[in-house]
Amino acid sequence: MQRLIFSSVLFLTFFIFPWWIPAILSLAGIFIYVDFYEALAIGVMFFAVYFSGGLFLSAFYYSAFLIVLFIGLNYIKKFMIFYQK
Repeated sequence: MQRLIFSSVLFLTFFIFPWWIPAILSLAGIFIYVDFYEALAIGVMFFAVYFSGGLFLSAFYYSAFLIVLFIGLNYIKKFMIFYQK
């Protein structure tokens, strides 16, 4: 139930607040919950709304970056003391 509420708040903040608030909440969700795929959905929404060229030249590179970031953060959180089970 907590994850559902957190995900709902996360998606609402994407439409109401500046970009950095849902980004911080997405990172927090990755460290709080196991397999928090909602962060990838928020990343895709960021790409759809805020994309202007720049560093990522195509949706393929951006998607690959998001997946590598997600896997990397899940790998890193295994070594954090406050997350170990």
